[in-house]
Amino acid sequence: MKRTALVTGASQGLGLAIARLLAQHDFNLVLNARREAPLLEVARELARFTRVTAIAGDISDIAEDVAARAGHVDVLINNASELGPLPMPRLAEYPWDALLRVFRVNAVAPLHLTQLLLPTLKVVINISSDAGVNAYPGWGGYGASKAALEHLSRTLAEENEGLRVVVVDPGDMNTEMHRNATPGADFTSMPTPDLVAPAIVEIVEAAFDGAPRFARVEAQQMMVAS
Repeated sequence: MKRTALVTGASQGLGLAIARLLAQHDFNLVLNARREAPLLEVARELARFTRVTAIAGDISDIAEDVAARAGHVDVLINNASELGPLPMPRLAEYPWDALLRVFRVNAVAPLHLTQLLLPTLKVVINISSDAGVNAYPGWGGYGASKAALEHLSRTLAEENEGLRVVVVDPGDMNTEMHRNATPGADFTSMPTPDLVAPAIVEIVEAAFDGAPRFARVEAQQMMVAS
């Protein structure tokens, strides 16, 4: 029986690169992204290789619908993220309603989707950031939400013996989100998502082969090691 993976934020960047590789690894796919048109384009592309279900919408609003339509899911990849206001404000000036949205998308929605899919889940991959463990001016709201996601991940692994939970820090990448966060920076030396995605798919496969219940992995360190 083919395994099924659900990937959020799958219409561009790292989510898209992961989805493409999972299709090549013989996974059925359930794909979610906020914008319908690019998501449907991705679904048409990958439907040549595997079964694809595309569900457009903000995952923090439609998690129940996504879970109901997905059915049996073996792997959940919580990749969708909310960067927050731009330019990125310091915490002293951070609008509280914007901060609530960042936490809702980056921490609460991944937990809720995990809750809904838990009966069949084997592996959860939560995409985090070094901003979740280090303090950078302007990154406090985003970083705090990722720190919350990491703690939720550790606790989920402790509470669910049959579940493998991996927090993945993909490192700095040349993505639209990073360009929005730091306009004017030089991104030419940063890897593109398609270079990082193989390490994450390797993590998925390893989690099926008896990996520890919880792990935190830096994907680009895996790239260097290989």
